Amino acid sequence: MSERRNLHFHHLNDVLADLDKLEQSNITTSGNWSLYQILSHLSNSIEFSMTQYPHLLPLAVRRTVGKRGLKALLKNQEMQPGVQNPAAPQSREESDRSHEVQAFSALRKAIADFQAYDGPLAEHPAFGTVSKDEFEKVHAYHCALHLSFATIDKPSSKPATTTTPVKPAKKSPKKSSKKAAKKTTKKSNTKKTVKKPVAAKKSQSKAAKKTTR
Repeated sequence: MSERRNLHFHHLNDVLADLDKLEQSNITTSGNWSLYQILSHLSNSIEFSMTQYPHLLPLAVRRTVGKRGLKALLKNQEMQPGVQNPAAPQSREESDRSHEVQAFSALRKAIADFQAYDGPLAEHPAFGTVSKDEFEKVHAYHCALHLSFATIDKPSSKPATTTTPVKPAKKSPKKSSKKAAKKTTKKSNTKKTVKKPVAAKKSQSKAAKKTTR
């Protein structure tokens, strides 16, 4: 199981910078959601803040406990996992790379839409009425929480194998000495064969002298 990343976002531009890293890397997600589900959940949450959230806590909770929760969140600048959300995926669903690419684009578009938005904002499901500046921080903390479960795979630490060219083996001096020996023996043999007929002529001339005498 992969470890979580230690992320702290304060603005949506921090989220965009992290998305740049994730898009260029191989990602493994821990927890209950795939990368596609994480990205889709975050983009939907940002879009809902400009339209309407599908599920809200009771008004009395949003006006009391919710307000205290928002104050504590803005002070701690960090969301904790484990909060139940009926609108969130309830089980892990894997997807291919093409769906992840679409989810990256959807989240970038949602962030751009929110940054350019100047209309009335929806009530937050737990915190109730929230200003745009506060909402951006809430979205940034929310993104940091879920993207912390998307870890970047480290490259292999094994060194690259290189093939060294094999040098041709040098001729051993023994072989060259053998060749030289063969050459000398051939020369000596040729010399001997040349001398033999000369010796034969000398013996023949000596025999002729004896007969004439």
